[in-house]
Amino acid sequence: MLHTIVLALHVIGAGIMFGAVFFAFLIALQRVLDPSKLATLKSIFLFGTIGAIAQTITGIILYFQEAGEFRDSKMFWIKIGLFALDGIIALLIVDRRIKLIESKSKGDVDLGSTYLWTLLSVLIISSIITLGVFLVEG
Repeated sequence: MLHTIVLALHVIGAGIMFGAVFFAFLIALQRVLDPSKLATLKSIFLFGTIGAIAQTITGIILYFQEAGEFRDSKMFWIKIGLFALDGIIALLIVDRRIKLIESKSKGDVDLGSTYLWTLLSVLIISSIITLGVFLVEG
């Protein structure tokens, strides 16, 4: 029963992450944001962080519940690598880029090519979710 609850929370975390990244991409597509849209984007990033934390905590619990199943799985380690890569993109590229642009701007903010990074993040999160389904079904 506990395993099922943790797995459900893991899936919810994945959904939150995907939703946050997807909506961040849609907002970033506009490229030029007024301060209110920028505030919305920052709120979305907060939810993405919450989803990532939920994913990490529940993922660790699930791993230790079934370590033997995952330890030798290349698909699992690819999923973990993609998760780390997406974290790097979110924190070190997108978040820093937006903060830098915001600090230099007064009024509307031009995000430039940030939408490409958020698109990459959408693709990575989609791949992580897909690999997770294959792991469970395989």
